[in-house]
Amino acid sequence: MPSLSFKTDWVDADGIRGPELASTWAALEIRVDDSIVTRVLDTRAQTVRNFVYVPLYPFAEWVATNWWFLTHEISSPAKEGDPGFRRRHAIGGDREGYAFPELRMFPHGGLTRLAWEPDRPPWTSIEFLGGGEAWVDSDEFRAACADLIDLVIRRLRSLGVEGTLLQEEWSAIQGADTDEIEFCRTAARLGWDPYAMDDNERSLVLALAGELGGAALEEATAVFSAQNLMMECSAVTGALGRAKANGLRWKRLGSIDREMLFAEPVRAPTPWAAGYRLAQELRRDLDLDGTPLPSMARIAEAIGEEPALLTNVTAPVDFREVGLIDGVITADDDRNPAFAFREFSGEETNASTSAAPLRKRWYLPARKRFSPERIPSASSATAPSRPSSWHRRPACNRECPGRWWTATTSTNWLPCSAFRRG
Repeated sequence: MPSLSFKTDWVDADGIRGPELASTWAALEIRVDDSIVTRVLDTRAQTVRNFVYVPLYPFAEWVATNWWFLTHEISSPAKEGDPGFRRRHAIGGDREGYAFPELRMFPHGGLTRLAWEPDRPPWTSIEFLGGGEAWVDSDEFRAACADLIDLVIRRLRSLGVEGTLLQEEWSAIQGADTDEIEFCRTAARLGWDPYAMDDNERSLVLALAGELGGAALEEATAVFSAQNLMMECSAVTGALGRAKANGLRWKRLGSIDREMLFAEPVRAPTPWAAGYRLAQELRRDLDLDGTPLPSMARIAEAIGEEPALLTNVTAPVDFREVGLIDGVITADDDRNPAFAFREFSGEETNASTSAAPLRKRWYLPARKRFSPERIPSASSATAPSRPSSWHRRPACNRECPGRWWTATTSTNWLPCSAFRRG
């Protein structure tokens, strides 16, 4: 799997104002495996090189102040046109006049998507030549970014530069307790800066944490609209309740499920790849031998259920305005699989069969919704607190308010997190 790396070489910065900038001026090379993101044409020198001369402080500060977004805010169709979303995920949106590449970073659970493109930053004499896209391991991505931040902070301290926004933000992130981390992750998935929220937004995050937990909370906050948060939450919890009461006993699948409890876990690079393998094993156990299941009656026969009951439990559920969720999957009190789906349009379903919901491409897994493993409830979760200090940034010579302070979920329903719209 590709990996992200930053190669730096400190250089003198004669005439540069601001201690953060002067002390962190460097030749920066960014690689994604064999692809060089920072390969540029220097139009003034008429040369091509693999690095750019920039102060690392603005880059490291941008990564730190957007840490929760870069590691937990998933892209969705509703966010793609939002300029704020671009600023949170593309260093090119916050260059501060320096020659940083148009590098975009989007977390997707266990993987992070990196994308870059040819670009000519304004007010510079260079042109970025390369473009590409790669998926990297999210843990490795976080480690590479953390190493860059640590490198810059060590450089600042070695030259006697203390009390910067970067140093305070990074110290607070590393020192956050469990409740603060969960609060920040949830807020970031909704597109809210956890350190710049008003009282109403904080209350909504805590209320949401009290309603959902585990995989359900993580998946739901990736697609919920912040403007209709509790209404959409109510629609999902209602669907989960209906799913639990669907009455399916899964007679034929019961023995297979018990066998899987003692089987070796399926190992795959992504949750959805593991899900595909599990689905293939299930089809083998059901002796389907590649046979399609074209009707509800045929599905009922394969899993040993009554067709009428299966038709009843797959009747559409009203998700109202939750436009990016097609269904929920959970388990009842006896560990039997349970699900509920929205009504699909004519383009999405075949009028001659009622089996279409079982072929839909995007579901919200909620296996842990009914387990005790929840993020802290509204009565126990902690929102970040505010310091009284303000910080001056020599880079732009303007006063910026200090940030307010006080890290892939997998379930047994592995295929579901992969099937997102868009």
